[in-house]
Amino acid sequence: MLTEVTSGVQIIVEPRYEPGLSSPMLEQFLFSYHIVIRNHNDYPVQLMRRHWFIFDSFAVTILMLPVAVNSIE
Repeated sequence: MLTEVTSGVQIIVEPRYEPGLSSPMLEQFLFSYHIVIRNHNDYPVQLMRRHWFIFDSFAVTILMLPVAVNSIE
């Protein structure tokens, strides 16, 4: 699990390897991501962008995904 707090907003990312949807013999590996955003400020904040940059182990951008917001706490 990865956690970062910036300007009172906490982002928690839990990457999950999906072995049932991956094909290691073909060098195809599928991951899913559970993302939680928490506002620790005394005032509301607004999510302005809904996309994530995903990097491989060499810090190379491999994907930029638009993200649907499923629920708000």
